[in-house]
Amino acid sequence: YSEFQTDRHVVEEGIPFDLALEAKLELAWDYGLDATSVVVCQDAPSEYRVIGILELGDLFGTTATPELVSQALREYLAALGVPRERTTPEWTRRMYAIGDPSGHARSLATNRSLVADYRKQGFAIGKPPSRLTSTVDPSIRAVKRLLLGGPKPLRVCGVRAEAFARHMRNNVWPTDALGRRTGST
Repeated sequence: YSEFQTDRHVVEEGIPFDLALEAKLELAWDYGLDATSVVVCQDAPSEYRVIGILELGDLFGTTATPELVSQALREYLAALGVPRERTTPEWTRRMYAIGDPSGHARSLATNRSLVADYRKQGFAIGKPPSRLTSTVDPSIRAVKRLLLGGPKPLRVCGVRAEAFARHMRNNVWPTDALGRRTGST
C-alpha cells in the first residue's frame, strides 16, 4: 500500500488500550499454519486504531492451532490492558471479529472449519460479506480509503503493532507505467 506512510500512520510512542472504548474492540483474523495473525483494533470516534498484532505459526517458531492461538490471544489481550475477566470465552465470544474467508473451508484432517474450532475456544469469528470478498478489489479500495483518512484516519501503535506497520509497508502491488495494478503480491 503506497498510501501507507510511517510518519503519518504510526504513533511511535504507542497507543494504549482505551478502557472507555472496550466495546469498540475489534479483531481481524488471518489463518494459517505458517502464520496466523490477529490484529487488535479499537474504533475510536476520531480515528481507527491498530493497537496490537499477535502472530503465531511456523514462521515464528510456534504452532498455530486454534487452541494455542486462543490461549495466546487471551494472554495478549490482558497484556494490552483488557481486564482479565473480559478475556474469558463468555466475553471473547462477544467481541467483534472478522476473519479471512478461507477459515470457513473444511480441514482435510478434521473435516471442521477453523472458524468452528475457534468458536469452541470462545471466539465467534464472522466473515466479510461475500460481495466484498468475491474479488480482492473492494478490500484494497477500503484499505486505501482508510489510509487516505476516510472515513477517519488510521493510527498504528508503533510499540505493539510494529509488525502490522511493516506488513503494510511491504505489501506492494505490481503496477504498470500508469499506476494500474497488474498482478498480485
